[in-house]
Amino acid sequence: MYHSEVVHHDAVRPLAWIPTKGNDIPPHAVPLHGAPNGQLYIARGLLGGEMHVGTTSYSSSEGAQLRDRYGRSRAVFEYEVLTCASTLRFQLESPQSLTPAAGAVGTTPRLPVRSDSVSATRTPTPVSLYSQPATAPKETGGKERQNDPPPRMESPTGGWVEVPKQPRPTSPNPRENVQFKYLAQSKCFTLIDDTPSMQSSWSQTRAALTGIINILSSDDKWDGLNVRFLHHAEARPCIKTREEFECVFNSVTTWGGDKAMAAKVAEVFEEGLPLIYEASTPRPVVLLIVTDGIATDTQELFDAMIRFCHKLNEKSIPAHMFRIHILQMGDDRKAIKPLHDFRDRMTQRDRSRRMLNVVSFHRGRGLLNAENITKLLLASTHIPLEEDPDIGERLPPEVIEGQYRELERMRVMGNR
Repeated sequence: MYHSEVVHHDAVRPLAWIPTKGNDIPPHAVPLHGAPNGQLYIARGLLGGEMHVGTTSYSSSEGAQLRDRYGRSRAVFEYEVLTCASTLRFQLESPQSLTPAAGAVGTTPRLPVRSDSVSATRTPTPVSLYSQPATAPKETGGKERQNDPPPRMESPTGGWVEVPKQPRPTSPNPRENVQFKYLAQSKCFTLIDDTPSMQSSWSQTRAALTGIINILSSDDKWDGLNVRFLHHAEARPCIKTREEFECVFNSVTTWGGDKAMAAKVAEVFEEGLPLIYEASTPRPVVLLIVTDGIATDTQELFDAMIRFCHKLNEKSIPAHMFRIHILQMGDDRKAIKPLHDFRDRMTQRDRSRRMLNVVSFHRGRGLLNAENITKLLLASTHIPLEEDPDIGERLPPEVIEGQYRELERMRVMGNR
């Protein structure tokens, strides 16, 4: 890790750039503003050998989001967070002296290393208190890495205690707040492609789904994510915590099979149908298919989706009750057209339902992450008209009917 740089600027409370990784936000970080997926903090890091400023948050498990010289957002796992230095705790070589000696160092709480049976504590990394150029961190090039566990802080008694989960802040957009409430009440499934081609996008997939779980679990009504893998028979229902998901995800490795998805998708159809039709309180279902390319059994997958659409139509189930999102991991541009052609083919067969959506790699947006996917899910979440803040107060039916009659009378008089 690289040394911190203290920024005085003749201020009463100096600021310091504290090095960190992932979503390990140091205490007393300088907040920027609120966002739909969490409080943002000021960050900086290296892109292309140059220092760039951006933001980070507790829900951004892939690290800081920095803007390059072209305005594109890039994820950097190792970076620095702007922190109020006067509130940090320092270790001094000489406790009797208030002036830091040459060997004075400041420390920030570091994360313990977790395992299934043992939890060991990492030694705090010393950082310099003196104003000096920051040594460049090892650049990640926008690629995500293995994430650290959630932040912990040192208690007054010397032990390590878990930091309470940060609640999801209120969004400036009232409609997003209502959409989030109904999204948390939906049943979420994910089907993860674990074929060899996904190896290069494995860490991106883990970071994105971990971030989604962190965000949705802030609502107590959310009952977790049902996880399936393409070539692993075991399905894990109702995963609600980051630790539980990473335990399941890290136990799976990419498998040397093809991208045959029809059978697994049909399993989700069978499990999800009772939730939206037979349950006493129907719940919308969302299926996230995480892959890096088109399925090898395209025709079988298409037929399975069409049959399920017909079944939903026969039971008069509204279109918003079942949504499928294919999320393209990685940056393979050759996979974009086949995925979109498959979506367009589905839309042509059943224009009224539009059950399938595809989100592929885009140069301006960069790689898919938790923030992108959460915005997608919010935008596709249906909310009742009476709770939609974008719709004004509705008039009584008899008033609306009277207005229609008056308009028709004026139209008839105008034709005379």
